[in-house]
Amino acid sequence: MEKQKIRQPIVTVCGHVDHGKCVSGETLIPLSDGSILTAKELFEKNFDKSKAKQEGEDLIQETDNIILFSSHETDILPTKASHIWKRKKKYLMEIKTAHGDIIKTTPEHPYFKFPGLLENKTKAEDLKIGDYILVPKQIKIKDLDIKKIIFDKLKESEFLCFLNLNSQGFVEKIRKSGINKIEKNLSIKHLADSLGKSRIRIKDLIKIGAHFKVLDEDLYGMIETIKNSSKKQRAGHTSKKVKLPDLHEPEKLGYLLGCIAGDGHLSKTQVLLDNNDKEIQESYAGYLKEIFNLESFVRPNHTCQTTINNGGLTFKKFINEIIGIPDKQKSSKIEVPKIAQSNKEVFKGFFAGLIDTDGYVSHINYSIELTSKSKIMIKHCSILLLNLGIQSVIYEKNGFYNLRIANKKNLGRFLASFNLRLKRKLARVISAYEKAQSSRVFDIYPIPKDELKKLKLRIKINKIIPYYNKYLKSQNFTEAFLTSVLKGIKEENSTSLMIRRLLENDSNYVKVISKKEIKNPENYVYDFTVPKTHNFVAERTLVHNTSILDCLRESSVQEGEAGAITQKISFTSYPARQLKKACPLIEKKGLKLNIPGFLLIDTPGHAAFTNLRKRGGSLADLAVLVIDINEGIKPQTAEVIQLLKHNKTPFLIALNKIDNISGWQKTSETGIKDIIESQPQRIKQIFDERYLTLIGSLNNFGFDADLYFNIDDFTKKIALVPCSAKTFDGIQELIMMLCGLSQKYLGDKIKLGKDAKGVLLEVKKEKSSNYVEAILYDGTLSKNDEIAVAAFDGKAAITRIRVLEEIEPLCPIFKPKEKVQASTGLRLQFTDKINILPGMPFVIFKGNKEALEKEFKKELSENIKTDKHGIIAKAESLGSLEALLVLLRQNNIPILKAGIGNITKQDLLQAKANIEINELDAIVVGFNTDIDEEAKEIIGSVKVLRDEVIYKLIENLVEFRKQKAKDIEKKRLMGLSTICKLRILHQYVFRSAKPAIFGVRVDGGRLISRLHLIDEQGEKIGEVKNIQSENKSVEEAHEDMEVAISIPGENYERHLKSKNFLYSDMSRTQFKNFKKNKDLLSAKEMNILREISEIKRKKEADWGN
Repeated sequence: MEKQKIRQPIVTVCGHVDHGKCVSGETLIPLSDGSILTAKELFEKNFDKSKAKQEGEDLIQETDNIILFSSHETDILPTKASHIWKRKKKYLMEIKTAHGDIIKTTPEHPYFKFPGLLENKTKAEDLKIGDYILVPKQIKIKDLDIKKIIFDKLKESEFLCFLNLNSQGFVEKIRKSGINKIEKNLSIKHLADSLGKSRIRIKDLIKIGAHFKVLDEDLYGMIETIKNSSKKQRAGHTSKKVKLPDLHEPEKLGYLLGCIAGDGHLSKTQVLLDNNDKEIQESYAGYLKEIFNLESFVRPNHTCQTTINNGGLTFKKFINEIIGIPDKQKSSKIEVPKIAQSNKEVFKGFFAGLIDTDGYVSHINYSIELTSKSKIMIKHCSILLLNLGIQSVIYEKNGFYNLRIANKKNLGRFLASFNLRLKRKLARVISAYEKAQSSRVFDIYPIPKDELKKLKLRIKINKIIPYYNKYLKSQNFTEAFLTSVLKGIKEENSTSLMIRRLLENDSNYVKVISKKEIKNPENYVYDFTVPKTHNFVAERTLVHNTSILDCLRESSVQEGEAGAITQKISFTSYPARQLKKACPLIEKKGLKLNIPGFLLIDTPGHAAFTNLRKRGGSLADLAVLVIDINEGIKPQTAEVIQLLKHNKTPFLIALNKIDNISGWQKTSETGIKDIIESQPQRIKQIFDERYLTLIGSLNNFGFDADLYFNIDDFTKKIALVPCSAKTFDGIQELIMMLCGLSQKYLGDKIKLGKDAKGVLLEVKKEKSSNYVEAILYDGTLSKNDEIAVAAFDGKAAITRIRVLEEIEPLCPIFKPKEKVQASTGLRLQFTDKINILPGMPFVIFKGNKEALEKEFKKELSENIKTDKHGIIAKAESLGSLEALLVLLRQNNIPILKAGIGNITKQDLLQAKANIEINELDAIVVGFNTDIDEEAKEIIGSVKVLRDEVIYKLIENLVEFRKQKAKDIEKKRLMGLSTICKLRILHQYVFRSAKPAIFGVRVDGGRLISRLHLIDEQGEKIGEVKNIQSENKSVEEAHEDMEVAISIPGENYERHLKSKNFLYSDMSRTQFKNFKKNKDLLSAKEMNILREISEIKRKKEADWGN
């Protein structure tokens, strides 16, 4: 009888956060809003000492507001960073590329290298001159509102502004509310006089706007003109008025600024443009008039003509202080202004103005050249051009910095994007475009010629590409050549598909032209963890992070076969032969390998981990939980442990970063046990303390644990394997433990079944094609097989596999296959268009649809249980949803509805209906999901909580519900009575008696109609009949509000004129009720309650006891 086959065990590596491979502080990092900051500036801008943690000499901090650019397979997309890092590092590797980037990183920092068809990660120290590394062809910057950028700068200025007709309603509102109480916080003494003249300092306008909660955008629309106004001068001085920019055509504003940046200069009192070209002069003068309402004239000089405007010092200060063009050493200090960085149309105009004034068109290189003394401006422009899909070369020559745009593709995009006003220069660009060919910098793909020979071409290929066979003698093929080759394809195969996708990619490759080790001038380096992709764009180059999983791959990754489609994915096939090669300990210890290898799945921390589920628990047979020995169990690690426990997934722990223990020494020992034993006694003591603390923490979760070499029975204890992803110490032991535990304890679980079973992970779009990434965890699957895919309601969608691609061993690539065997990672295309939800199961279809649907429904109902009342829960996949529901149940939070995908309008309407039933349930939580645009418009009173980290989401939800419950109880409590302290505003007495009407300020608590008041002596004053704010009746007033109140039967002159404060009256029972619920009261309310009790005790000594 034939022995039953076993499949590869599925091993998930979870809990880790990649870091440690850092860039120098001066490295420019482009952000999604167009901002370009150095790594040091980005770190310092987001650093919060109270949130940061010390790890040896490193600083680490979680963050959720940095969005940089990262490579997602074929696309470069804005992506959130999860952590920022600052580390000490003495020496760096400086890598210079053919397109002019000079990147300084730690020696171990990986780049994406392109040897042949296999893109892989190579450390900076291992790169060679002539290697090709990955760079972005384009980045997609999100445009910001330039009004906001300008207004934020105006807030910091001393400009005076003159209001237009749009301000009339606002001015009237100020007058009615009482000018005296507003002007005490302003820099001017006579607000009424300023408003009468429609003139006010912008800083004061901002303060008044904040008081009345007027949006900045509306304030901007109220300003007609601005004027320079020094604090030392009276507001009526003689500076010129300048119209606040008209922003209907931002490209024109950009062009004007580009001209100033190129040929302009800022004198002491004005902005001047020195340029002889009439077309530039006319455009510049026209835009001055159109945008700023400024007149100008041209004054001839000996060698140059100067355009002078009548904006004077006001316009000069606007250009200098608000736009940011320097008035001293402009040529070396100028940068691309913030409004041009963050708005594509403004940049289009700015760069066109620069090229018209300072640019040059070469008929030798067929290129556009821009030269400047400012290194930072050239770098800024080269990065911002990527937003238009234009790649450029930058270089230094004779102390000047140069930017070059060349080749037909980039010149064509320049012509499509920029409107040059100088016609002769435009004609030269068109001429250069017509003569330009491929770029030797950006258009080269180092594909082995033998690979091209695998293409299935038409017989007459030489007619399509003359001298085709001659081209094949080269190994560096241009984009144009490869595009032509694809036109001659007779039949698609893996090589043609690979080339097609390479050309459609958002990235391409440039050559490394120099590499050297340098001393780090500032001793610190910086890193930004991007959990989803582990890479980010630095300058104009993609750099990568590394992890434990990289260490498991690294010793064998070069052995992977080239010749398929490059992908950056989350799973790796690790065959037995490579396990033996990477881990000599296997043979040394006499371990006979029976398993065919492992399918390793990279799930750093949270969202990705939760996707790995199947019926009955986890998709993973084993898990490696990575824990930093110096940090122990963090909240997100705790969530992973809870999910491992819930799914009954066996796991071991990689006790990482032992090398970060202060004083840890590198030794000649190779085994991790011997390495630990050879450490100085003090270091061993620290190591012991930290791992024993971790054992104690694991015990709180119900697990016994110990160092792997101290364990006899692995069914009773969790194994801890000390290791370092940086030095590779302990990695062999980790591999050996995985092999040994798999063979000894998984047994029947990994026997290969007949019928294919799998899970669809996610749909990924590559340009014109959709692919589904999946894991086959049992059975065999063939191309053209029919499969049944579960829908969320349990129905089965039947389709056929049109494209079947399998992950290659130790390569981040897929290759077409006719048949595959579990366990393996797949990429699929189907013959039918079906609605695919991430995390849904699929099985081979044998005509048993009804039975399958019964099974699907049973599986879903077991895991997706809801209640009659509760919150709405959404997640990105079925696995993520199940994990979310598990944690919600653990926190006793009921669930009315659960679903997969974005938060919709229907979700919000259902949550809104909960307000009438239980306000605590008027909540929608989204785990790694977005909100539909339609839904955003109706959020209103419904609380929406979203996060990419499950523990943060649960933490925020529990805290919100806790606070909401307090608010509800407080509202109920205040419905029975209220706490209030009023300050009498004696300057506002509107009526002395019948009823007394006068002004009060709410010093604390809440003032409501029909509230009974007492004075400071406990005397009853009467009942508040009416409350008015800004001439309108209101039901209540809150802390710091100033309102008028009416009290019938009270006489202000007789009883209130001598008093300063009034308090809410209350009974003994009400007082005791408040005291009993003091946790619902603020500190100020507690103080008022104390004052009331002291007042009451003046008449009744035992009151409140």
